[in-house]
Order: sequence, then structure tokens, then C-alpha cells
Amino acid sequence: MRFSSIALALACAFAPAAAFANDDVADTASGKHVAITGGFIASDAGPAPAVSLSYLFNDNWSVELWGTADKIEQHARLKHGPKVGTYEHQPVSLSAQYHFGNVDNSFRPFVGLGYFRSDTLRQLEGTPALDGTNLGRMEGAALAVGVDMNIDSTWFARADIRGLGSNSKIKTDAISRSKQDGMVMAGFSIGARF
Repeated sequence: MRFSSIALALACAFAPAAAFANDDVADTASGKHVAITGGFIASDAGPAPAVSLSYLFNDNWSVELWGTADKIEQHARLKHGPKVGTYEHQPVSLSAQYHFGNVDNSFRPFVGLGYFRSDTLRQLEGTPALDGTNLGRMEGAALAVGVDMNIDSTWFARADIRGLGSNSKIKTDAISRSKQDGMVMAGFSIGARF
């Protein structure tokens, strides 16, 4: 009886330590397949909310659907020329990403390359000769460079720079000129992996 009491007391004393050790082993971001983020971007168009949904094939490769959660206003510039007004659009991109290092590292840099598309939501304004010009659709290459900062195995913070590159034309009865649609954005977001 005395031996079983000592064994029970020792088991109770070491049970929490064993439980914490198992938690440490299980507390990893490895093997999770879905990540979501929400935050803000800043560019010459001003700040805007942005969200993303990623499917993680493994600990390093993923595919991300990213976009602004609201329309953004951007300055229209003629290629090798002046600013000719502003318009509103809402970009969305799909890209493949590679995350460097171990999935549980505190800082994990990543790069992404893909395709973006954005439809004009408000026509060009600001230059009388061009006011009301419909700029149509923009599309082209999307590039992302950033770093994920792990808070724990589920939560992380992300800082990134995204570039969207495209050229289109402003077409009216009076003018047909190439327009630069590219934009660079800096972003910060909070994310979770599942």
C-alpha cells in the first residue's frame, strides 16, 4: 500500500512536466495547410485594407490569393509623361510563394511570383480632356517579397512589399497613349495557420 502511494505521488508530480513536454512537441506550424491574413497596405494611392488566403502544399511552398478588401485610388500617369488624373480599382493577385527556413523559425522570409488583375471601378478624373475615360482592365505580373514573424504555431505577423506591373492604353477620340499602371505597396498584416 505504501509503495503504491509513493508511485501515485511520483506519477502526479511528473504528469504536468510530461504534459508540457508533449505540448512542446505538438506545438509546431509544420503540417498546417491553410493560412489567412488581414491587414493594410500603403502606396501612392493611400492606405487600404488587404486580405489573403493561402494553401500550403508543404512547409515551404504555397499558393496565395491576395487582394485589397476595398477599392483604392491611384494616379494615372502617361508613360514617360505627366500625371493625368486619378481612377479607382481593386487589384487581386494569385501567386506561388516560397518560404525560406524552418517553419518554426521566428523570422521566415518569402518571395512570390504570379499574376494580377484589376478592373477600373471609377473612370479617370482630373484632366478635362480625359475626364470620364474608361480605363478598362489592368493585368500583369505580381511580385511579393516579405517576412513572416511567428508569434506561436498558429499566429504570425507579416511585413511585405508587393509590386504589380502592367501597361495599358488611354484611348479617346483625341489621344491614344500608353499609361503606366504599375504600383508598389508596403503591407503589414496579422495571420493565422490551420
